[in-house]
Order: sequence, then structure tokens, then C-alpha cells
Amino acid sequence: MKLCGAYRSAAAFRVRVAMNLKGIVPETVPIDLMAGEQDGGDYDEVNPLHLVPTLVDGDAVLQQSVAIIEYLDEIQPEPSLLPGDAATRSRIRALGLAISPDTHPLHTIRVYKYLVDSYGINDDQFTDWTAHRMSIDLWCRGEDPGGHRR
Repeated sequence: MKLCGAYRSAAAFRVRVAMNLKGIVPETVPIDLMAGEQDGGDYDEVNPLHLVPTLVDGDAVLQQSVAIIEYLDEIQPEPSLLPGDAATRSRIRALGLAISPDTHPLHTIRVYKYLVDSYGINDDQFTDWTAHRMSIDLWCRGEDPGGHRR
């Protein structure tokens, strides 16, 4: 198995955690997102979406961290990444989805570069914007940005 990813990528980190829990040690292929290695060259052939991570397992080429983690759990069922009864497994999935599609996109290189290029924001403004977006998400879930329940 080869895992293409970036050290600072939260999505690649999720896959590395799952692989570690399962005792799977892949060959790692580092992709430098800040240098744009995901946007062309050899990586373009592996993942035309230009995202990390990508898992290559023989002829299988898999993208998206959640799909990769589910694949790992199916090909190596023990130890299970979703222990417990159906309600517990659903709660685990819900927590993963709260992170993966809800908050993760707010702080990716792709979003950062778009905001810098389109609006000329600086690092402090990006940090403020990200914190604001995440606090709105928390508020919609019934919490204020300080973590208190409404």
C-alpha cells in the first residue's frame, strides 16, 4: 500500500490514525501542498481531483479520507474502527462527519489560496474568518462560540 498525503493535511492525518490503529504501515508518498505538487505532474495521474490523501492498494486507487478509512475497515476488519452497537457506531460516524465535511474545508490550502488570491486577505484575516465560520457552525448546533449550550 502507498499513502500519498501531506504531513499537515487533516484528511491525510485521519487516514494515518486509522492505519496506525489497524497496524498497517504503508509506503508514504509526501505531497507538498504549499509547493502545488498536488496540481500536476505525476500526482495528476494518481489523483486527477488534486486532493490528498490518496491510497494506492494494488489496482485500487482510493480518494477521500472517509472512503479510505471505510475501505481499510472492510479489508482488515480487526480491530474494528466502529465498535459497539448500531447506535454507538452511528454516533462515531456522526462525529467523523462533523469534522470531515463540516469543518475541514474551512482550513484547507485550496480555500486559503482562493481567499488570498480573490480577496487579498492575510493570515490573521484567514484565521479570523475560519474561527468565525466555525463559531457559526457551533451556534447552529446549539452552542455559543465559548462552548456553552444555548
